[in-house]
Amino acid sequence: MGLSPSEIRSPEALCRQRHRYASLLAPRRIGVFVTALIAALGGGQLAGAQTAVRPLAVEGQTEERTLLVARALGLSDSLGMGTGLLRVGDFLVVEDRKANRPFHLVDLGTEKYAASFGSWGRGPGEFQSVASLGRDPTRTSLFWAYDLSNRRITPVSLAGPTPLVLPELSVVMRADGEVPIELLRFGESWLGHGFLSAGRLAVYSNTGHFEGVRGALPPPKRGESPAPGHVRQQAYQSTFDVRPDSALIAVGTRFADRIDIMSPAGELLAEADRPLGFEPQYSVMTNGGRPVMGSGEAMRFGYIRVKATQDHIYALYSGASRAELPGAAHLGYTLRVFSWQGELQREFELSDPVLTIEVYGDLIYGIRHNPTPEIVVYRLPKRASQGRQ
Repeated sequence: MGLSPSEIRSPEALCRQRHRYASLLAPRRIGVFVTALIAALGGGQLAGAQTAVRPLAVEGQTEERTLLVARALGLSDSLGMGTGLLRVGDFLVVEDRKANRPFHLVDLGTEKYAASFGSWGRGPGEFQSVASLGRDPTRTSLFWAYDLSNRRITPVSLAGPTPLVLPELSVVMRADGEVPIELLRFGESWLGHGFLSAGRLAVYSNTGHFEGVRGALPPPKRGESPAPGHVRQQAYQSTFDVRPDSALIAVGTRFADRIDIMSPAGELLAEADRPLGFEPQYSVMTNGGRPVMGSGEAMRFGYIRVKATQDHIYALYSGASRAELPGAAHLGYTLRVFSWQGELQREFELSDPVLTIEVYGDLIYGIRHNPTPEIVVYRLPKRASQGRQ
């Protein structure tokens, strides 16, 4: 179901909220960036389970932010370079682009390595470059792996004693003009974001044919330099997740602190609180005679990953520009928890930046890359716990 008119706040109210957050958080952001840069230069070892070295301004509980300290699962020997996480039943699936096998399994009950599986290649049931993992909304033991190079999405079953790849059920994505980089199952269709001709999200049929787009790009702001539609679309590239009941969609923006809450039809229902309110910083360049998005050190990263539960949106946020954190601005340093009405309810600083997250009750799993690849876990304070989802 959608949001009622009383649940959607006016633009004037959002503007007042934005200025209030900006005044509260801007000084603290600088401290977070300095801390993260020191960690990157000094090796970034995981802090102990109970302590963390942090500036006094952000240590422990503050007015707006709580420090969460990472706990490593000790799986480095099994990882090449993990880039994707997905909870499927009682397992955590890890997508790994530099291992002998494309996928690893972690038993969530014991938090121990369980198995590695899958094969690299272009043949049926093989994988070349997995871009995203998605649950099946009707079968809890099944997930779908989208292979960008092979342009197909393949189901994998975890129902038996060993993982089973099902190439006979693979779907070939047939829209040559649209390039999705993340696909999720949505009813009897597929929903994706990526390099699209227009809109926020693309819709594909059950057979992989492109059917159209949902959601409009934010309108140009006054004084914004003109840019071709496909360039603006690239600047507003997204990360998204669907609420388990498929009634709402959370769309985060990679280069802005923007989360849009949409209906299944693509109608914008609410804009989440925006502490800083920045938009993508880009220019229009030419490549082979075609206009493309250009970005430099001023490009600031917003939302790296969003994950949806029935009650909340969990958003992994950077906030850093390339100039502020060279080579590390694309990582998430902050976890924000929003209601489905767009209210920022909790904000946490992460002791170790991660590339992606997955939510399991009051536990937040992430992938850390430095100093070694590792799966880490953060536990939310009890008052933020929502029970096992």
